[in-house]
Order: sequence, then C-alpha cells, then structure tokens
Amino acid sequence: MYVTVERCVCMCLPLKVKSILTTRVTVISLISLITLSGATISPICMTYYVKWFYDPIFNQTVAQYMPTDYFIRNIHIVDYINVIYMCWNSTAFVIIATCTVIIIVKLQKTCNVPIGTFQQLNAL
Repeated sequence: MYVTVERCVCMCLPLKVKSILTTRVTVISLISLITLSGATISPICMTYYVKWFYDPIFNQTVAQYMPTDYFIRNIHIVDYINVIYMCWNSTAFVIIATCTVIIIVKLQKTCNVPIGTFQQLNAL
C-alpha cells in the first residue's frame, strides 16, 4: 500500500516528493503498517489450530482446522476482531484503487502523443 501511495504522490507532486517522503516518513509509515497488519491478523491466526487424526475411510492421516478454546469462550470478541480485519483490508483496497486511478489519469494527461504517431514511427 505504501508503494502505491508513494507513486501517487510522485505523479501528483513531482517537485515536492523528496521533501514530503523523507527516509524518516518512510520508516515510520512502514513500521506503522507492519504493526497494524500484525495486530489485526495475529488474533485471527490464534483462534484456530491444526489437529491431525487418522481417517480409516481414506487410510491416511488428515489435518482438520479446529477452533481453540479461546475462540469458543470469546466468540463475540473474535467476531469484533474479524470486523476490524475486514475494515482494514477494505480500507487498504480503496486506498490502492484510488491511487491507481489517480496515477492512470495523471499519466493520460501528461501523455499528449497522437494515436497515429507510433504507427508512423513503426512504418519508417
């Protein structure tokens, strides 16, 4: 997500980008994104575990995804965490999609080459 926002700032403010996106801003942004992502995904990862058991029908050991005791005792908290995780993912998607559209529009505005120009160059 940071790379998309950075590219969008580069396209919109090309002369100010070095003063806006300094090394310090980049490090703080990346650490914040990693911390937020880890904080939202780790509770979800801890609500299930893999249980191995022998299945006589298939004559092999099979893995089953089982809820933990924490999940069973605190189902309302787990639902709240899942909502936060879905909101985080939706927000990231909207930011990436918006920045992508802005980049495409800026590139189309700066590219004022007539359509037939490339065909004429290839003919030479």
